Amino acid sequence: MKFTEEILRKCMGKRVRITCVDMKAYVGMVDDYIYPEDNYNGKAGLIIDTEDNRLIEFCEDETLEIELYDQDTEAIISSIKKVRFKMWENGPGTIDELKTFVYEIFPDGTVTRSIYQGESRKSVDKEMLHISENRKHRFFMGLSSVLKMDDKDIVMCEVCDGCSYTLQITYRDGHKKVIDGDVGGGTYDELLTGFIDSIFE
Repeated sequence: MKFTEEILRKCMGKRVRITCVDMKAYVGMVDDYIYPEDNYNGKAGLIIDTEDNRLIEFCEDETLEIELYDQDTEAIISSIKKVRFKMWENGPGTIDELKTFVYEIFPDGTVTRSIYQGESRKSVDKEMLHISENRKHRFFMGLSSVLKMDDKDIVMCEVCDGCSYTLQITYRDGHKKVIDGDVGGGTYDELLTGFIDSIFE
């Protein structure tokens, strides 16, 4: 990642979340910038003061992404235990022909997909994948942004045919948030289907 002047102006003295190419993430305050000609390796570097009071240098070639740290967003992300997205076909077709898709996303990056046929409770196909920390964090950031939105700004779709869904978010303290709707470009379904389609192509 190139440390441009724009990046430096945006994050100098700010709290950031840095993701490295090995997918490890660090949170801290940007403390200093090292010019390439002043660095032993000839590369630009950022130094952050981490939450555990360490000064860590990140060079351009080992940095994948720098995000401004938002405490409210990170609090929501860390409170989520599981995201479950159930989507089922409404027709046209007979009940036996219609399918139900159940996706579960976990904080460790595990994503599962189970497919059910008709009214059967036994899945006809199940797949488990593990996505990167960066990819998972991007999705959780998007979800937390929607969760913070005012209800009047959230679009919920209603369709006759097509698919309906139930989104269930389970939090670490045990409580759950359940959202029901139809798949048609609404706020929640667009976020979830876009994320899922990028994984299970």
